Amino acid sequence: MTMNSAELLAPASVNFLIGDADAGKGFVWCWLAAGVSTGDAPRNVLISDHFDTTATVALRLAAAGVDPSRIHLVDGPTTDLTAAEVDAAVTGRMAGVDVGLVIVDPWNRQEPVCRWVELAQRRNLAVLLVDYPDTVKPRDVAAAASVLTITRPGGLGPAPRVLTESKRHGTPPVRFVIHGDDHHGRVEVTR
Repeated sequence: MTMNSAELLAPASVNFLIGDADAGKGFVWCWLAAGVSTGDAPRNVLISDHFDTTATVALRLAAAGVDPSRIHLVDGPTTDLTAAEVDAAVTGRMAGVDVGLVIVDPWNRQEPVCRWVELAQRRNLAVLLVDYPDTVKPRDVAAAASVLTITRPGGLGPAPRVLTESKRHGTPPVRFVIHGDDHHGRVEVTR
């Protein structure tokens, strides 16, 4: 199945991208950022990543085909971006900029998902929180609009516990499984 970013990340929503280390999560969110920044109704993307934003992330984003004028990178390896900091950036230094997507890799697990949900709804933007399957809590996953899981070729993928236990905490969100190959630039999305 081929899907575009708008189908995966609705405005005013919080979404999770869950996958093991080196499964290709960075490739997937770069692809999503490219779709948002160059789509039919292009919007800006705010990204906080654990890599050196001037090197690794910039190269990945360029390879994904983003519109660089619509990408705003925030800090680097020592920053766990919070919803309050995103809100301050959108109202402060980025006032007047139409932000459509916020990507946080990795997500600061100390901050409740409800803060991100409130921000997404108030600002009408999609939030993508990136995490590992062994650290995300099922109740947090249940609060999301969608969960994208990514598996490596030949890998077992995210722990089923996260997805099955989230049903106990409310209606499970729409789920997609992404079979990624970060080294060859291919991604397949299945429902």
